[in-house]
Amino acid sequence: MTIEYHILRPLLAGVAASVFAAPALAQVQPSEGWVYAEGPESCGASRQYGAGEDISRLQLRTYGPGSAVEVTVAGAHLPKEPHSARMVELGWDGNAFERHQVGVLGSVDGVPSVNLLTAHRLVSAFAFFFSKTAVAVSPLHPAGETAQLRVVGNAPSEVRVGSLQEPLRQLAECEARLMDKWGWGRDYDQRVATPPEMRNPQSWFYKAIVYPAVANLTRVSSLLQLRLKVDTNGKVAECVVQSSPGSSQFGSKNCNGLRRAARFNPALDAQGTPVESYLQMSITFGRFD
Repeated sequence: MTIEYHILRPLLAGVAASVFAAPALAQVQPSEGWVYAEGPESCGASRQYGAGEDISRLQLRTYGPGSAVEVTVAGAHLPKEPHSARMVELGWDGNAFERHQVGVLGSVDGVPSVNLLTAHRLVSAFAFFFSKTAVAVSPLHPAGETAQLRVVGNAPSEVRVGSLQEPLRQLAECEARLMDKWGWGRDYDQRVATPPEMRNPQSWFYKAIVYPAVANLTRVSSLLQLRLKVDTNGKVAECVVQSSPGSSQFGSKNCNGLRRAARFNPALDAQGTPVESYLQMSITFGRFD
């Protein structure tokens, strides 16, 4: 199994010049506006497209400031193989990306779905999967008008997303409220000048983050979301499982490993004094065989 570690910066992989490799697509129009939701650990925005048996759903979910945007597309045209990993092609405004994305199949209210990670900002993302040619996180284009999606081996689809700038603004406001709930406050960025950084990850990374044995053996894939508190000594003082579909072992095993083995250079305030800090982490576990 190939294990890859990615820290993605705001300027992510570019869009290929070629047109999305698919026949002309019938564009699905939205049947309702955006609906927003706020949970203890996440913020969501969802929208439905089409009608009847052809109805599909688009959902954006974030897990606090600095998290990747988890995109879920649900529709009858998608494979019904919950917790399986599949290669996915994602494009915006008719442009395809150079490499495939790793997606995890699931379901929304019994309708088959695929979940994948996108980003328009600095995020911390890790990936455990076989293919060296796939990416764990692809760019999200806030100004894109249409999105094209194809689970490799299945028919492509296209939806008129419209600008995502307003949904992303709503999600950012929700994230600020989450920071209040978690005790960090809305002024966190003003108090923490330098974020925590991994210290010598080669010495602890493979000890802290593991593919749980049972999930690995049964070929269960997952998009794991974690929220960390890093103390002034650079150790993980708190690890909260925000989302662990497929098996709770993904969260429990990796939280235990991070608390035990992970080491960071602590965050600093404007005066250079170490301070406790927040860190959100996304991990894709994918089995393809």
